[in-house]
Amino acid sequence: MSIESDPLGVQWVVACLAPADVAPHPNFRTDHVSEPELLALVIRFQWREYMDYRDPDEEADHSDAGEGTLADAALKSLRSETILVGIEGLREAVKNNALALGARASAALIMASANAEIDQPEKTIPILDDLIWTISSSGAGSEGSRSLIVAGLLQQCALRYFEIGAIEQSRQYASRVVDTLALSEAGWDEFSVSRGISWNAVESQRRLAELLLGNARSLLAHTADLNDNSWVDVVRSPFPAAAVRQTRDMETALAGIAEETFKRSYNASTRTRVFNQADTALALAYSSMLNAELTGDISRTARYQKTLGGIFAIRLVNGADDPEWPGEAIRLFRQADAHDDLKRFLQHVREQGPLDTLSRAAENLIDTRKSQRYVTASDLLLLEKAADLIAPERAVIAVQLALDYARLRRPGRLKDQNAASWTRTETAISTIASLASVDSGLHVSSALSDVIEVIATSKAVRNQFAFSALTKLVGHIDWSSVSRTTRGRLLAAVEAAASPKNVLSTDHLRIYKEMGEAPPLALVESLSGFEFVVALLDGTLDHSPTVEDLDRAVDIVGRTLSEDRQDAARGTRHGYFWSPFGLAALLISDHGRNDLWPPLLDALLDSNVSAEHKVDALDVLAKRSSASKLPDSVREVFRLNRIPGGDGLRDAFFPTSIDRLNISCRNFYIAHDLLGAEEVLEETLRDSRANETTIRAEAAKGCLLVGSRNPDVDWPIIVASQLSFDRESFVRHRAAHVLAYLSMVSNLKLKAVVKSRVRELLGDPGISPPMGVLRGLIAYADDVSLVDQPLWCEREVRKLLDSHPSRNIRAAARSVLAKYLR
Repeated sequence: MSIESDPLGVQWVVACLAPADVAPHPNFRTDHVSEPELLALVIRFQWREYMDYRDPDEEADHSDAGEGTLADAALKSLRSETILVGIEGLREAVKNNALALGARASAALIMASANAEIDQPEKTIPILDDLIWTISSSGAGSEGSRSLIVAGLLQQCALRYFEIGAIEQSRQYASRVVDTLALSEAGWDEFSVSRGISWNAVESQRRLAELLLGNARSLLAHTADLNDNSWVDVVRSPFPAAAVRQTRDMETALAGIAEETFKRSYNASTRTRVFNQADTALALAYSSMLNAELTGDISRTARYQKTLGGIFAIRLVNGADDPEWPGEAIRLFRQADAHDDLKRFLQHVREQGPLDTLSRAAENLIDTRKSQRYVTASDLLLLEKAADLIAPERAVIAVQLALDYARLRRPGRLKDQNAASWTRTETAISTIASLASVDSGLHVSSALSDVIEVIATSKAVRNQFAFSALTKLVGHIDWSSVSRTTRGRLLAAVEAAASPKNVLSTDHLRIYKEMGEAPPLALVESLSGFEFVVALLDGTLDHSPTVEDLDRAVDIVGRTLSEDRQDAARGTRHGYFWSPFGLAALLISDHGRNDLWPPLLDALLDSNVSAEHKVDALDVLAKRSSASKLPDSVREVFRLNRIPGGDGLRDAFFPTSIDRLNISCRNFYIAHDLLGAEEVLEETLRDSRANETTIRAEAAKGCLLVGSRNPDVDWPIIVASQLSFDRESFVRHRAAHVLAYLSMVSNLKLKAVVKSRVRELLGDPGISPPMGVLRGLIAYADDVSLVDQPLWCEREVRKLLDSHPSRNIRAAARSVLAKYLR
């Protein structure tokens, strides 16, 4: 049908929103296809079929009218390498008055999706608005078909306004969808449908109208007041027929991807290869996700984005090496606001690489967001995780983006719009703190007035979590470069946030210490209970601890230990913000208060006392073993008694396992020479194969304790080397720390093997292994008095200092060189 005889061209929009209703079916091959059919093939990601059907000569014939270029522009917009070219081609199609209105509407819908992919959803809204007016006032086609096209454009506006946080505008457009489709029975245009369906063009349009109406009502229910019950009607509504095929396609795609993952896992040792299965499944999945976007389904769009992000993330873990997949997973998780999944994946990429993907994703986001008026919590999570990889000039902009987020009244996106104000403030300040930590606060100094303004004008900082984030930020600022006036303004804002007393005094005090200011006397005098003990141990009091201070701390902790035992005997369990067991161990090891040993020993040997609390004390005592020796009487008690787990293993929502308690006991015994190397070999080997990550990490710690005390024993090196290949980055980090530390020990057995593995870990593409090595070298320097001991890996450390993309790694390398080459 020509443009002249069909100025509306509703089949173009059907090809876009329900492409299976228009696209040629593979079982019914034809010699000629129309332009809407070609577009439908593109939207269904059937690109091979599209290239087979596409006629270059016919495209040239249509080049003046512009129809022949729309499908090509759509295809380019769906490919990452040509997306910008595709968007421009779609923009030209929208402006082309020679095209049918439906063709122009389809171009606008696809362009809206492409712009959203590159984080610019607001760019298409004015274009959609203009088309809505043009088509509404045109009188072209039947009223029902015309209303269907207008409703599709309105719902697309509603989705894009929703994404940028303009909730009221989003609701207005969704309401207009409902009003527009109320007139949809006025008549429908006819057109040729695919031979792969059993219904006609009128039924296809009715189904689409039902789908758009349901999506609009779903958006309204999603954004309604908490007392609104419109969600009930949405839940009770039948599943729209127009969404069945796309949902089924996603199900088929997921089944194919699951099968491909299974074969990848279990056919590794066979001579079997599966061709194209994964690509076909991904094409189906992307087609389903695109359909959800084009029809304005906010829930299905987010769900499919999260699902596809998870697929790419799993493939990365399974060793797939497509360089685009990590970046695509980051984009999909972030745009779906799948915060927890995004956090885990970003941490994985950060620890294991590729780091250039992380920095590129963050910097592209900064370049886009700097000219926009909205930012999301998922955006800030990316900026936080990539803080030490961002170029300095972009980090300045990132700080402003975080401040913009804190000022938002009500963020948008799919899951972020109901975030509490204190949560937004905490997120913003935490992000700024991470950005500041990479260069001593130079990025923050220029924005400090804005930070103070946010603190002073928001009651959210009076929340403990937000105040703790502020404490962290204050610790990263170079206060020598801040004026007295600005310092005074910040302290005034801090005092207002802390009054009435609803935040931890320890955080309040720490702010004064970081700024080099004397704390108010009233604040120090108000300290009581564990807050006083923690302030004493942290050194945030306004004076050095006196004997009276220590006596008071011992009395507080000792009394709590005794009360905890009494309550445990009665079946009462306690959770503590600060563990009295850990505090007791710190007072013993750091301040020599051995008078806490009797109550601590009684608690450790009591089978009723929580295993978690016992682990708190044992880990501290093991870590500080070189600085604090056990009294002979205490050593004798531990020689004669085994620390029991008892009922305490079941006393918490996430109980401490018996293996975790046993390994803490073993490390404590090794650290204080209560067990020999051969006595712990079998248990260490068992724990190095444990399912629990923390158990394997603690097994690595045991290797350090044994190896540093027994340099002639080889098994700690073998076990630690094996753990340095562990599937979990945390375990590899700990093993790298151990191997680096042992590489400096004199007369170490298998020293050449250790050095070789340490060199490999220093060259790892992620952050976790090389940071583990650097911290192991720093720990050795801190524990041992270095007397002209050379740094055997000086060249490798200097290479990190000169060229590693992470400023945190470069700072750690600088610290290593400073300790060994002074």
